[in-house]
Amino acid sequence: MPRAPKLIGARRKSKRVDNRQSASKRGYGYRWGKYSRQRLREYPECVSCGREAEATDHIIPVTGPDDPLFWDSSNHQSLCKSCHSSKTASESNGMKIGRDNYRRAGVRGYGG
Repeated sequence: MPRAPKLIGARRKSKRVDNRQSASKRGYGYRWGKYSRQRLREYPECVSCGREAEATDHIIPVTGPDDPLFWDSSNHQSLCKSCHSSKTASESNGMKIGRDNYRRAGVRGYGG
């Protein structure tokens, strides 16, 4: 079967549906990076699979740095990249992430 011709200079359309702000505008700037690196030194294993953790995750999703749970250390867990990606994808389901529009059932560390 013949393939469609390549268009020179054409860009692929992104399949990403969300129009989130940049990470720093969502509160994940220098201060979060510094905090996350320190926390990962203290808790180096993924709480889900036991592999080396690469991300500090919010157990209950937050809406931004003004959310009271953003800096609450009891709302943080260490996850490997794979587990963090899976958790984030299941939470967002292509929608805006945040506590106001989040199904809490099955969230690790949450009683629901």
